[in-house]
Amino acid sequence: MDAYFPLDYRQHHEDFQAATIRDEIGRCVVAVVDLTLERPSCYYELGMVQGVGLSTILVAEIGTQIHQTASRKSVAFYRSHEELLANLIQLLRPHSRA
Repeated sequence: MDAYFPLDYRQHHEDFQAATIRDEIGRCVVAVVDLTLERPSCYYELGMVQGVGLSTILVAEIGTQIHQTASRKSVAFYRSHEELLANLIQLLRPHSRA
């Protein structure tokens, strides 16, 4: 499984297109969402992902307040980047194609 950041190619001055986001979400197997900085855009994107029924993995640094998500009990909290990596390896395993 490779990491894919579909919107990295966009220029910051380009208009946001919800249809583009939906199309790119449709290419994903699972979405990993880090809620650590409590950015409203992350919650918007999480809502889009959950709205189309895509599997999600939620992570956040310990101490992060989790807002408005039906999956708040499934957030994998981490203390360090090493712990985040270990969590992701374990959580992504069921989604990988052998």
